[in-house]
Amino acid sequence: MNYISVNFHLDPLNRYALYEVCANSTPAGTGERALAGSERVGDVLARWEKAGATAASCRLVFKKRLFLGERPLQSECVAEMELLYYQLLHAIRHDRLPIETDEAVMVAALHAQVVSGECSGEGGEECLAAARAVLPPRPTPLPAPALRLHHLALRGTPPHAAMQRALTLAASWPLARTTVFDVMQSFTSNWPRALWLAVDARGLTLLRRGSRSALVSHDHDQLLAVSPAPRALLLVTRADRKHAKLVLSTDQAYQIATLIKDYIEAVRGPVSPAVAEPSGAGARTS
Repeated sequence: MNYISVNFHLDPLNRYALYEVCANSTPAGTGERALAGSERVGDVLARWEKAGATAASCRLVFKKRLFLGERPLQSECVAEMELLYYQLLHAIRHDRLPIETDEAVMVAALHAQVVSGECSGEGGEECLAAARAVLPPRPTPLPAPALRLHHLALRGTPPHAAMQRALTLAASWPLARTTVFDVMQSFTSNWPRALWLAVDARGLTLLRRGSRSALVSHDHDQLLAVSPAPRALLLVTRADRKHAKLVLSTDQAYQIATLIKDYIEAVRGPVSPAVAEPSGAGARTS
């Protein structure tokens, strides 16, 4: 990590991480596992080889893990800005970051400016191709005339400036600075069984999958205990002098608990260690 930070002129405090991503986990994103600081890349590759995994099914991805500060999606470093931009596009493409139609139009037009430059097609072909490249399948196609108008308005905008505008737009989205995990719940019939758990520097949010609207949110200060197990996560929270226990089913309990701990430490200072992930946990094969 230090080698990458130095050679790409990234500040180590920006909290990037290497992720092990396996294609046999769906939907995309749920099979991601951040490598612990003590893990060696060679050991991960050796485990893949032993399990018979191929480069097509498993890979290592370098991306931002902790979004801290008032402007975590802004950077004066070109390399870091590009990393953040394509990390954003990946989240949008794989439905981990729901956006409205007008936002999708702007993202597609900005990406067309990044990859194609000035608008030249009569019917917005560059924008339509960009939309297909960065947006998930939609029940209703994006309006081509609106795409072309937005692309025309970007005439003269350099690619990196278009990237920065996309990141500035994303800064207003509720989930842009979070890590989203798929979880299941059975403690209330008022919510869907399948939920998203979003973790960021402020705390935790439970949402319906594919939605921006929070069902419940808890600041890190309200967390009394975080107890991971191989297939479940226990959260003990405090609000209005009342304690509540939330039990969530997930294969990523240790990843969630460690991320919560790292955010709290980054904001407030060292805390008690999270429960160590069992040896071999998170290993996936094709």
